[in-house]
Amino acid sequence: HFSAGFPQLQSICLEELTHLTDQSISSLSECPHLHTLKLAHCYKGVSNQALFKISQGCSFIKILDLSYCNNISFSTLSSSIQAWPELTELTLRGYNNITNDGFTHPNIKILNLSWAKNLTDSAVVSLASGCPRINIFLLAYCSKITGNSIHRVVRMSSQLSTLNLCGCSRISPFMVKILSS
Repeated sequence: HFSAGFPQLQSICLEELTHLTDQSISSLSECPHLHTLKLAHCYKGVSNQALFKISQGCSFIKILDLSYCNNISFSTLSSSIQAWPELTELTLRGYNNITNDGFTHPNIKILNLSWAKNLTDSAVVSLASGCPRINIFLLAYCSKITGNSIHRVVRMSSQLSTLNLCGCSRISPFMVKILSS
C-alpha cells in the first residue's frame, strides 16, 4: 500500500507505472490530504473501482491526470469528479470514452483532452458549457472536431485564454481567420 507510510501525502505522480494493480492504486484512497494525483498511462491499475474508491477517500483533489486510462467508463469519471469540488485541472489526454453529453464542473480551469480520438463537436461544446471557468482548453490532435464547435466554444467561454488546436486537421483556414478577428 502506498498510503501506509505516508498518511500526510499531498501529491503523487505514478505516471507510466503500467504494472500497478487496481488494489495498489485503490490504496491511495487512504491519503485524505491528497490534492495532486497523476496516473497517466496506468491503464491496467486504474479501474472504475479504483477511481470510485479514491473519490470517496480523497476529497481535496485539485489536479488530476488520467491520460490514456481508458479502463475508466465515462459515467464513473463524471460521477467521481463531482466528489472533488476543488478540482481545477483535469488532464485526459488519449481518453477515448467521452460521450456527447460531456460533464459539468464549476471550477475546472484547465482541461486537456489532446489525442482523444473519439472526441466530437457535441462533446466539446457540452464540456465548454459544463465547465464555465475554463481558461485553458487543450484539444491537440482531436481529429473529429471541426470549426463549428470551436466557434461556439470561443463565443460561450468568456474566460478562455488558451486554445490548443495543434493537429486538428478539420479546422479550416477560414475558422482560423474568424478566431483571430
